Parts: sequence; C-alpha cells; structure tokens
Amino acid sequence: MRSTESFIEANMKNPNGTLATYLKESDQLDQDEVKGKEAISESVGIWLQYHLKKKDREGFEEAYATFVKHFINEEGLIYWKLSPKGEPIVTTNALVDDLRIIEALYEAASLWHEERYKTSATIFSEYLVEHNHIESVLSDFYDDRTKEISTTLTLSYIDPSALEVMRANGALGSQVYTEMLTILQKTPTDNSFYAKAYHINEQKYVFDEQVNMIDQALVAWQLAEMGVSTDSFYQFIESEYSERGLIYGRYDRNSQLPVVEYESPALYGFIILYCMEVGDTEFAKRIYERMIEFRNEEKESKYYGGYSIGANQDTHIFDNLIPLLAEERLLSEAE
Repeated sequence: MRSTESFIEANMKNPNGTLATYLKESDQLDQDEVKGKEAISESVGIWLQYHLKKKDREGFEEAYATFVKHFINEEGLIYWKLSPKGEPIVTTNALVDDLRIIEALYEAASLWHEERYKTSATIFSEYLVEHNHIESVLSDFYDDRTKEISTTLTLSYIDPSALEVMRANGALGSQVYTEMLTILQKTPTDNSFYAKAYHINEQKYVFDEQVNMIDQALVAWQLAEMGVSTDSFYQFIESEYSERGLIYGRYDRNSQLPVVEYESPALYGFIILYCMEVGDTEFAKRIYERMIEFRNEEKESKYYGGYSIGANQDTHIFDNLIPLLAEERLLSEAE
C-alpha cells in the first residue's frame, strides 16, 4: 500500500467510511463551500479510479458500498456533498464527479465481470443525461429540489473517456456525445491558456482573467486524450518549470505572470497525468520529484504519507487523492 493511501485510510475517513474533505473538523456549515469532515462526490470518483488503476477489487468494493449507502437517492441523483455523518446536505449533483464515478463503475464491471457496477453506472448515466441536459449538452449541475439546471459547461468537466464509455454502453446518445467533444475540441486559447467555460444558451466561450492551473491542466489532459495538439500549453508549463523550478496555482491570463505564491500537489498530479498522456515520462518524473516535496516523509509521524500538512495540521483530501492517482499511474507505467 502506498504511503498516501495509508495516510488517507488512517486519518481521512469518517466513522461511516466516507472520505472527509479536511483533516481537521469544522463547526461551520455552508451550502456552497466544503468544511471540515464533510464528504464530497469528487473524492468518491478519484478513490474509485485509484482502486481500479491498481486492480484492487476489495478496496474498490468497499468504496462502492460506502458510496451507494450514502451518496445517492432512489432516482439516481448523486449528491455532491454530505455531512460528516453521511447525510445529504444539498440536492444538487456535479457533472464532473458523476462522470468520474460512472466511468469507474463501467470499467470495473468490465474488469471484474460484476453486473452490479454496470447496473449502477447505467442508472446514474440515465439520471445525468435526463436532468443535466440542455440543447444536446450536459451542464455543470442540476438541483433536484428547485429543478434548476445550470446553463454553463465548465470545460475542465468534459471527460472524453467517460463519455466514450457511456456511449459504448448505450447510456449516451451519439448527438450529445458528439456535441460535448466538439465543444471541448474547439476550446479557444489566449496566451497559451484555455477558456474556462462554455455558455450553452449563448454558444459562447468565456475566459477567466486569472486562470486556475488545475482547470488548465485538466483541459490539456482531456484534449491530449482526444489527440488534439496541446503544444502551446505544454511549452508554457515546461518553460515555467525550467525557469522557476515550480508551477504556481494561478496566473494572470494577459501577462502570464503568477498571481499567487502557492503551489498545489493536486496540480502537479494533474500535470503528471497530462504528461503521461502526451508521452513525456521524463517531464512527468521531474514534476513528480517536485510534488513529493510536499509529502510528509517522517515514518514516525502519524501523518506519514500525507501531503501539504502545514503548521495548522490540516490538509485537503484533493491534495492527497490526485497525487496518489498520479503516482500510481506514473510508477506502474514507467516500470
């Protein structure tokens, strides 16, 4: 078991088996923000992907059982956020998380010949396609209580491999599949940076003035998956890393200068996954060396294997799950 997986198992699981978002508890609650030990569907999808990647059927089944017990309603809605006790505190889903979960379940059904996983994936797919659907496009979220549907599609949420798996299993029509991939493929760039979102009703792409590099790396990774050139983005991150020895979390779109001083293990994880997709294992290894500088390597520490645990003794699970997934892919494929 990798040290970060051990850290998560020991420190970031609630008593009900859900993955806590933060190491430290919080007594604050917010509909839109995630606090303390609340659990989110984002973590579920990445956790399932990790166990699938390492072909760990027991770990996958445990994660799946916890997920179906707490995260779904009878119709097939996947709640994007739960209380620490495993109770839904929102009535909305999240496209990006649903796609990760659906793909992992279809792939696991194929790998282990487990019909339950496929049945679940189909139910979630049907709910997603029916409710998050505008003009042949799947949008960011749907609220089951208010019946509100987002009119925005965040470009980093478009997951080509998940959409392909859904289509192959008859859970997604060719029109929606084609439209989603066309929107991603046509993503415009400005100064090597990708647009942030697509406004469905206006059929318009929009840019952020300050770009989030996790979004950028995700879009680049997904475009590379489709065989679309990402040379401009690659040159930017390679140049930035060669000059600075690091990549910051946010940049000004016009000047290409950093606007924050922080780095992110999750960002480095996504860059590793992107580099593996474009076939540059050497750059992926260089990024990996920087990423693990944020990991606790003190074997006597109870937080051994955990990433970005600062003086406040806290960390976000995303900064642990994505590096873990990237490490598993890099080390298993580079051997």
